Amino acid sequence: MVLPSTTQPLTTVLFDLDGTLSDPFEGITRCIQYAMEKMGVGVPEASTLG
Repeated sequence: MVLPSTTQPLTTVLFDLDGTLSDPFEGITRCIQYAMEKMGVGVPEASTLG
């Protein structure tokens, strides 16, 4: 990838993590489990969320 020439330094780099560059399943699953635990509801196993 070639970035355009700029006189200002880059301050931010964004990644679109939709599954192309990485598998987001584990992170999303852990977030769901954490939220459910904090709400006081039963937390399902990761294998049942896929």
